[in-house]
Amino acid sequence: MLTARLTYQLSGYNVNSDLVDPQCLTVFSNLISKTVQLYFCHGNEDVISFEDGGLTRLGSGYRTLGLGDDAEAKRRYYYSVANVNMSHAHLITLASCKSSGLGKTESTSIAGKLYNNAADMVVGWYGDVRTDQLLTWLDNYHNALSKGYLVKDAIKDANNHLYVMFSGVQDNSFFYHVEEGLSAQEISELPKTNSKDERKLLDLSDKNTTIDEAKDIIISKNNDFNENNYEKEIVDGFYSYSEEKGYAEKENGYVNYYMKLGDFITNSGYVVTLDNNNNVEKIYDSTTTRASKLLHIDNKDNFKIEESDRQYYIDLAKSNVKNNEAIIGEKIVFFYDINKDEKKVYVTLNFDDTYAKSIETYTYSYDKKSK
Repeated sequence: MLTARLTYQLSGYNVNSDLVDPQCLTVFSNLISKTVQLYFCHGNEDVISFEDGGLTRLGSGYRTLGLGDDAEAKRRYYYSVANVNMSHAHLITLASCKSSGLGKTESTSIAGKLYNNAADMVVGWYGDVRTDQLLTWLDNYHNALSKGYLVKDAIKDANNHLYVMFSGVQDNSFFYHVEEGLSAQEISELPKTNSKDERKLLDLSDKNTTIDEAKDIIISKNNDFNENNYEKEIVDGFYSYSEEKGYAEKENGYVNYYMKLGDFITNSGYVVTLDNNNNVEKIYDSTTTRASKLLHIDNKDNFKIEESDRQYYIDLAKSNVKNNEAIIGEKIVFFYDINKDEKKVYVTLNFDDTYAKSIETYTYSYDKKSK
């Protein structure tokens, strides 16, 4: 998160030392007065929370900022922004689950409320997001902002990276009164980033390229591209909302293709960006030479998963939940990071209304010998 802090500082904004993780009501009241604000935390449609003990709709735990009325605002460690004038705020990024709505972009969400309270620009997510992937998204977003991108373009650029499957980070919203970047200061004053962008943008022959034609373009560059070697993910995508429009307009949808190694999904693949008519806008190639070599090895036993492996990690995740009857769904992804040569397991549990959170993702290092 150093990139975020440096970007904001060098753009001329005041940055609180606890920007990334406010710890108490004092910091909330201080932070909410800043010109540019970043919250990385738990969330729901009407609250964001830094509490450890669970999240409720009224924010009855610790360090919660929400839309409660004055009576609710008197709760310990609850700070209400329902009636706070936000006209001083240039950009607010609510990096948390459901901060911009429940399954769709909603003006009644906490992001929408801060926008309606006169914040220039607010960024949020309308679904559940994975913490580690959201951190990566934020770094990409802030890298783009530091290069002088408009906020909307920085969101789009961050969305065009390949993340872990089912991460949720590309399902985001942008509420805006103005379409600007961070500052009018010289671009040369912005921080230089160390991150390498190794994506390749493939040429499109036609502005009205369909998804099937996009697949043909990829195949022309990669003979290994087929359903046996790649897993497809369709993402609803990015929406914008302005007072002038009065509704959420779809900017981009995404079709992600992840290269598979045995039963593992990798971070080598393609991001196909669709416009609001479902025509292909861009194709980003995030494949690597090492990935192609691994795809052709004869023995992929190290990338095979037995049913006992799946159950082991699901049970491990469930062991963190006191009441397993609250679990209404589960999803597991075995992920291989080609660049770092690391295997990870992501187990996502969904909960009913009796549980403090609707979703929780547990991440484990994969080690077959541990079972």
